[in-house]
Amino acid sequence: MSMNPQHLIAQIDKPIYLHFLNRELLSPIINYNSDSIRNNILMDVRLTLLMGDRHCYLSPSLIFEDRFARLVINQFPNLFQEGHIRLSSNYYNICEFIDEKKEQYSHAQKYYPFYFNDTYKKIEDVGLIYQRKDTDTSLILTDNIKNKLHDKNNSDQLLLNLKLTSSQPRIDGFKPYAIEAIEKRGNFAVTGLLFENDFNKHDLQEKERKYFDLIIVEQYIISYLLDFNGVIATNLLSGINHFNYLATEFPFYDISLWQYIYDRLGCIDFIRKCSDIEIISIREEPIYKKFINTIRLCINEAVNSIVIDTIKISNTAKIEKIKSQLSGNLYTVRLFKKSKNIDDFLENLNLATEILESHGFKIEVLSSNVKENCPKQLNQQGSQTNNYNNCTIFNNSGNNHMTDKRSTNINNGNYNESVDQSRNFTTGNVGGDLKIEGTSIMNDNHEITEKNKRKMIIISVLIFLIPVFASLFGGLFNPETRQLLKLDHPIETKEEK
Repeated sequence: MSMNPQHLIAQIDKPIYLHFLNRELLSPIINYNSDSIRNNILMDVRLTLLMGDRHCYLSPSLIFEDRFARLVINQFPNLFQEGHIRLSSNYYNICEFIDEKKEQYSHAQKYYPFYFNDTYKKIEDVGLIYQRKDTDTSLILTDNIKNKLHDKNNSDQLLLNLKLTSSQPRIDGFKPYAIEAIEKRGNFAVTGLLFENDFNKHDLQEKERKYFDLIIVEQYIISYLLDFNGVIATNLLSGINHFNYLATEFPFYDISLWQYIYDRLGCIDFIRKCSDIEIISIREEPIYKKFINTIRLCINEAVNSIVIDTIKISNTAKIEKIKSQLSGNLYTVRLFKKSKNIDDFLENLNLATEILESHGFKIEVLSSNVKENCPKQLNQQGSQTNNYNNCTIFNNSGNNHMTDKRSTNINNGNYNESVDQSRNFTTGNVGGDLKIEGTSIMNDNHEITEKNKRKMIIISVLIFLIPVFASLFGGLFNPETRQLLKLDHPIETKEEK
């Protein structure tokens, strides 16, 4: 492997922006009134959270505008309460956010009703963790969309993905009207509604209108990726893959690849049904962290081994070649039992890690932080400060309460923290108070490893002693005795949790 393993992990280990929970993205691509993709959306979220241990994030706008985002909150409230999924915005609190949105959507209340009812109170009750971004999304969108529409030399991947190259003259002819609509938007939000009147005047076809709607989504995604140095998941099961070209760490966050890996491990059925509490427990396990990093090394090796032959083929074809390469290292997993619970799941991950380590994919696991710190915050003077002590929580009082108190030491690049490990989980749908004291990030508990060593010693001794005692009693060579003692069959062991 050409890159130092620690450097590789540091380079690709990034927060994931849940770009697919987006009304503007979903509505033009799928039948928005259909529930057919519900399970695939939830599975996309589960797999996204189980291909790394950094947090995921999304804009609070998506919670109010997209029913699938609200579905995710209802299904996985603890992921939001514990900071595994966070809201990111340039507003200081949810009340300020709601007031601004009411002004931006005053002309379109029927399209965005949840800004004008009591939905925000229910969302506050969840106790969502909020991280502030330093840029104004609306201003960034205005500038970036105008720049893209002005750029005649722009190699437009979105146009290619939508198969609209034949419509480019009509699209180019409409661009000046789109630019004018954005420039004259006033306080209105940057959405496809800005173009609606001009669409009707110029008789644009549905697929051509879709292009302008998705330009907004594209630039929206880019702004959130740049703000937090984030990545997006690609090849989603829900089929929302128009923006795979925005992926910066291909193929490490490819959903289809991780689905293949977990399926080979016998874990995919468990993942399909696992709860938010189980996901949190998994993400905080040292076994899981070690497995993720080991798999990343294995993927990197597969990429390096085929890169020369795959430069000119599609990313989808590259994924299939990577799967083929991985199958050689993961062939033993076909013998693994299917995971029925979290213990089975972790056992399979641990065994898979041991197999891959035997092939040379080994990395030292450093202390890691599943619920890592919030990024840079703005102080009262408006200047940036590295605030490693606080994350903001939206609660039902409308105020920002600061939690997640930590003592932090940074010495020679090593990041060590100690936090209160107490936790109060909630279950069920949205609602209920939550007090988040923090999450343990120290991976110095080797109880599982030590138990495993003791278990293997005991098993080895028993394997040695059983034939000895059998011989002493004269029954070693008796077929009935051998069958009773099961000496003709390999002894199966199960790692103790």
